[in-house]
Amino acid sequence: MIAVFWDDADMRRGIGCMYYQAFNFQVRKDYHSQNFQEKLKTVVNELYGSELDIQSFEPKWALRITWENILPFTGYTNDDAQETNTYQATLVTDGIFSFCLIQFKDGGMNWKYLARPRGQPNALMGFYSESTSLFFNGPNTRSGTLIEQIYRPDQYPGHKTNKNGRVAYRLEKNDIHSRNPRQKCIDWYLHEPFPYWSFFNSPCPCSFWQALFDNAFIFGNFIKVYGFEVKRPQERFITFQSRFPTRLGSGVRCYYSRNGGLIYGQNERFLPTPWTSYNPFAWLWRGFLYYRFRRNNYINIVLPRLQTTYKEMEVDPYHDCCRDSDDPTFCLLYRLVRPSDYCFGYRPPRIGFLFGDPHVVTLDGTKYTFNGLGEFVILNVKDENNTVTFSLHGRTLRAGENRTSQATNFVALAAQGPSGTKVQWNLENEDELTLLVDGNIVNVTENSTYINQVTVQRTTNNETVANFEGGISLTVSGKMGALTFTTSMDNAFKNKTEGLLGVWNDDKTDDFKTADGRYLEYNGITLPNDTQIFFDFGLTWKTTANDSIFTYNTTAGETWYTYNNNSFVPKFYDELLQTTEKEKIDKANKTCQGSDDCIFDILSTNDFSFGVATLQSVNTFAAQNSTMNNFPPNITGESSLQTRLNDPVFILFTATDANNDDVTFAVLTNSSDITMTKNGNFSWHPTSSTPVFAIIQANDSKVTSELGLTLTICNCSINSTCDYSRSVISMESDNAMFVVAACNCTPAYIGDYCTEDFDACQDNQCFLNDTCKDQPAPLEGYTCGPCPTNLIGDGEKCYDFDECQNETDSCKQICTNVLGGYICSCNEGYAINE
Repeated sequence: MIAVFWDDADMRRGIGCMYYQAFNFQVRKDYHSQNFQEKLKTVVNELYGSELDIQSFEPKWALRITWENILPFTGYTNDDAQETNTYQATLVTDGIFSFCLIQFKDGGMNWKYLARPRGQPNALMGFYSESTSLFFNGPNTRSGTLIEQIYRPDQYPGHKTNKNGRVAYRLEKNDIHSRNPRQKCIDWYLHEPFPYWSFFNSPCPCSFWQALFDNAFIFGNFIKVYGFEVKRPQERFITFQSRFPTRLGSGVRCYYSRNGGLIYGQNERFLPTPWTSYNPFAWLWRGFLYYRFRRNNYINIVLPRLQTTYKEMEVDPYHDCCRDSDDPTFCLLYRLVRPSDYCFGYRPPRIGFLFGDPHVVTLDGTKYTFNGLGEFVILNVKDENNTVTFSLHGRTLRAGENRTSQATNFVALAAQGPSGTKVQWNLENEDELTLLVDGNIVNVTENSTYINQVTVQRTTNNETVANFEGGISLTVSGKMGALTFTTSMDNAFKNKTEGLLGVWNDDKTDDFKTADGRYLEYNGITLPNDTQIFFDFGLTWKTTANDSIFTYNTTAGETWYTYNNNSFVPKFYDELLQTTEKEKIDKANKTCQGSDDCIFDILSTNDFSFGVATLQSVNTFAAQNSTMNNFPPNITGESSLQTRLNDPVFILFTATDANNDDVTFAVLTNSSDITMTKNGNFSWHPTSSTPVFAIIQANDSKVTSELGLTLTICNCSINSTCDYSRSVISMESDNAMFVVAACNCTPAYIGDYCTEDFDACQDNQCFLNDTCKDQPAPLEGYTCGPCPTNLIGDGEKCYDFDECQNETDSCKQICTNVLGGYICSCNEGYAINE
């Protein structure tokens, strides 16, 4: 509360007015506003600049209030319109420091202070803040001050300014380290552009399992290893983020519940990917001194800059707007420029799979066997100009003991992305992998390592993963002397592929496209025979010495010709079945549980353990593919429920499942007042105002989706109405909220639930404070005692009765009104008749 000039005024007689104007200097940029802002800035910096310990006070908001020609409330008719007060106050703040600047018009403070009723308190100037317990009584109105100084402030030096009629108050006790989350939020919001950049971000995977298998995403907490601060939800939920930023530097952060359901995603304009700035192997290949220089530069300059940028652009704004503002309106501002994501439009990456004696699953899902020997184009990706932007080549050797069988398997892979960086996997012994990047051996760890637009990483399953910027990743492992690998591709590459992994266009019939542009006849169901696949399709994708992307050990005399034998012809499946004894076939069939791929590998290598490894690969791929393409149920139903204490509420939730799986419902809650059936019938019968939380779960037996409810209870008494737009309590747990609605009390009651008697005398409304009597609830208002002797009125406002003006005096000539009576006097030449 600010007392600019606190005394009873009367605006009922048609004289005087009060008006105000608000200025939001962060929005208003007209000449008048900017000029006013500059004046306020100059005044505050002159008066308070040294004590604020800041470079300059920059006003962000101001409220200017003017009282013009205001009459006093004296109770008598004042015919002299000049006996009024005119003054002005301006409240100004930058969100941290706040001031009140007061100006009393020179010669404009004219109330007749000597004619005021006896016993009425003098005017007050100052302020009081209940929240900070900051109280200040202006020196011009303190006890013992001359009444003329109180009522003529325009003629006396004011507080802080030492200028007549000028007063300044500082209204807080903040310092340069103080934070105003709401102001910080507004400052940030006003400087943020429209989030057009979010249009380029890939949506979040719809479940934790999709995110886990989608190599375009990486665990979000990985940035904590690099010393980054994180937003509050990241401390509570399982988090993934985009592995690489878009060309605009943005990405998405996805939050998942412990049950694997997506809670929500958050688009980030600045996506932290510190691994893309740390390229130790490439630096080391240029010499130790260069490596040491770049590493020190990264640790001391690059990484701190990235940490600060993320904190200022993403973490602090979220905390200011959503965590610390205590007002959901500010969180809405945040989400306007940091849109949420709920996996709309998410499409899992397409997977191609190669395993065993090479069995291939194309990107469109066609499964076939190709036992070529040598080096082959597994995948080419072409752009709209028909230029190859990504290549994956594979090398095979003969399988079986001493590599003498009439079958083959993959032992090396080489990939080259748009940047020209080459990544090569060589199988050593039975299951050990050696990774080369641009011909240099790289020791791969479980930490993501960035090398020239490629990240490489070892998984807990001893797989080596390479992720190329743009959305292609390879996961490679070695087992039983053969490579098994999956190729994961972003949907942007659809209709742009060729090679042994086929043409990806959701049409199986053209998967057998040859290197020279021909197609094997295939109806999408019955495969061409093995001979056709081998001779007419597979061998056409054999590389040449000129287009191979493998790195050869020239020291040992390796060349392309070392691995490419054009005369090798394998034994095909039909031939193996015809030439193998029935007992062995039956045993293989039992071991393989009917899997043709497994049976083929046993018969071709005469190694049952190799067939078992193939079967495991088949099952692993099937499970991964099923998981990635299984979408969680979509829950439909009202997520915000409102009711009064002891009034039950019932809601039917439904769910649709993209995979047509059966869905069952359940509810996670801490209250027996909440129940839910498996078919979605939800009930809440609140028996107390104890905080309760509820999360609806829909499960399709593979993945669970969740919907956090906002439960709002009204516990208002009968002396009030519920106001669900406001709250007295708001609590959050995981993704659910509990809210106690505010109450609109009738005039006789007060309190959060309108159960307390309102003391109408608390503002001391009577002329004599000790005569005020509150009307007990449910009665409203108060009564005042009579006015003091010689004053008239209703007890709330008391004033002197002007006998002269109301012609109730007994004077014959001149009547002069005085407090409590009047005095008679005579015109010149006459004398009073005693």
